[in-house]
Amino acid sequence: MHDYFQRDNIEYLKNSYGKEQWIQVAGECSLHNAKASFWCCLFLVDHLKEVMSSPEWDSSNTDCFPGFICSGDSTHYYRYSSLCDYIEPLLFYREFYGVRKNYVEVSEEFRLLNNMYYDTNDNKFYAVLGSGNSDEAVRIKDNVNVFVNIKYLKRYAAAKQMGILLFFDIRYETSGGLAENTLSSLNEEYTDESLIYDLFGDEKKSFSRYAFSRLLGKKVILPQPVSECGYFPYEKKREYLEYIIGCDENGDDLTYTSNPDKLANYFGANPDAPHYLTPVFFKRGVLDKYLKRPDLYKITDGRLSCGYLWSMEIDNDHKAYVAAYLGDLGRDLPEDEQLHWKSYNVLCDEKPSKTAIMRDMCNIPAEPNVIDLKFKRDYKALQEKWNGKYRWCIFKELTSKDKYNLDNIRIPSSNSQEEFDTLVLSLVKCVIDSLNEEMLVIATPEDNDGKTIRGISKLQTWLSENGATDYEKHITFLRNLQELRSTGTGHRKGKKYDKVSKLFNIDQKSLIDVYEQILSQADEFIMFLTGFIG
Repeated sequence: MHDYFQRDNIEYLKNSYGKEQWIQVAGECSLHNAKASFWCCLFLVDHLKEVMSSPEWDSSNTDCFPGFICSGDSTHYYRYSSLCDYIEPLLFYREFYGVRKNYVEVSEEFRLLNNMYYDTNDNKFYAVLGSGNSDEAVRIKDNVNVFVNIKYLKRYAAAKQMGILLFFDIRYETSGGLAENTLSSLNEEYTDESLIYDLFGDEKKSFSRYAFSRLLGKKVILPQPVSECGYFPYEKKREYLEYIIGCDENGDDLTYTSNPDKLANYFGANPDAPHYLTPVFFKRGVLDKYLKRPDLYKITDGRLSCGYLWSMEIDNDHKAYVAAYLGDLGRDLPEDEQLHWKSYNVLCDEKPSKTAIMRDMCNIPAEPNVIDLKFKRDYKALQEKWNGKYRWCIFKELTSKDKYNLDNIRIPSSNSQEEFDTLVLSLVKCVIDSLNEEMLVIATPEDNDGKTIRGISKLQTWLSENGATDYEKHITFLRNLQELRSTGTGHRKGKKYDKVSKLFNIDQKSLIDVYEQILSQADEFIMFLTGFIG
C-alpha cells in the first residue's frame, strides 16, 4: 500500500504509540518514510471532552512560557501564558535565536518528584532509587529529541491525577502530483476513546509539483489511581526474602523470612520463630558488586553502606564468607539488594567471628583478625602516626581517581588470575607508588653512576641514614612485589613472571592464599614502620 495513506503509521498510533517502554515526547524522527514530530503535556481529566473535540494540538513547543497577556485594558501575568488553564507542560523548548544552541528542558517538578540527576556524559536523566542504584528515566538526543521512560511518566500523571497528551504530526511527501502517482485527495477523521486524528492529503506546487499527506492528532493516556503512583505514602508493599539458616535431618536447606516483625527477639516476640540475630552466611563474592563501585558503596570493618541511603552491619572478619543477621537483612537491605544477597546465600558450618561475638554479644570493642581489614586499619594508623611525628605522611594521599585502590584491597573472592593481578596492582599503588619521595630527604641523592636514587631504594637509604635496623627483609619484599606487578600486569607474562612467582609460591598455592600471604607481608612492613617511629 502506498505510504501516502500512512496505514502503517495509523497502525502504530493505534497499537503501539504510548505503550512502549520509551515514548518520544519531543523532536522528530523518520516513521515509515514520513517525517514525524512529537510533543507532550498533561491535562486535567475533567476537560477530556474538550481535549478530544479536535485533533489540533492543545500545546506546542512555543507556548509553554511565563509572560503577560493583554486583553482590552487589562494585563495579566500567567505562568504559562499561551496555554489554556487545564493544560500543563512536561517540557520546555528553549530557543535562543542563534545566540546559543536550542534545547529541550524537562519539567522541574517531574525531575524533583523522581529525584533525577542529569548526566552530562550521555545526556540523560537518572532517577536515584532507594537502593542507591540509578534508573534511566529520560533520554535526550541532539538536544531536542526527548524520550521518557513510560514508568516515570505514568507515575507522575498518577500522582498529579492528570491525563497525558501525546501529540503527533506526521507528514509524507512524494514527487509528482496526485494524478502522476494515481492518487486522490484525502480527508479522513478518526476518533475513539483515546485517539483522535485527521488525515489530509493533496498536492502542492512550489518549484515542482508533489503530493503530500499529513496525519495530525493526539493520543490520551488517563491516569492510574493515585494509590498506584509509587511515591510516599503509596509505595509498593515490600517483600521480605527467605534465607538459609540451617538444614534438616536430611541435609535439606531450612529457610526463614527476614521480616523483622516475624522473628523472635529479646522482648518475647514470636517465641517459636528464629531469633532476629540468627547469623546467615554468604559467599565472600557477595561484596564484589560493592567493591567495584567505591563511588557509591563503602565497605568498612563490620559495615556496608550506600551513601546516606542505607547501611547494614556485616561480619566480614572471615576469609571465605560474609555473615549478616537475619533480621538486619530484612530491616536494612532494600528489596533488590536482598535479591543480590540471596543469590550468594550458602549453608556452611562457619560460626560468627570472634570479633562479631565480642562486639555484638558482649558489647566489647574488638579488632578484626582477617588480614585485609587489619592491613587497612594499620595503613591508616601509620599515616596518622607518621604525620604526627614528622608533619608529613610516609605515603602520599591517594587522589580521588586512585582512592579506590585502598578500598579495593581484599582477600580475593575467587582463584581468578584477573582478580589477583588487579589486587596486586592496587597494593603496589598504595605501598610503593605512593611513597612520599619528596619528603624522604637523603644525604646523597645520587648513586655511584650518577643516577638519582628513587622509589624503594630511596626509602632504603632514608631508613639506613635515620638509624633503622632489620629493614632488609621488607625492602626485599617490596622489590619482589614491584617485580610481580611489572611482570604480571605491566607486561605480558613470561619467564620473568615465572621466576618471581616462585618467590611467592604461586605454583604451589591458590591465588587466594598467595594474596593473603602478600597482604600479611605488606602488613608486617606497615607495622615495622609504625614500630620504627615509636
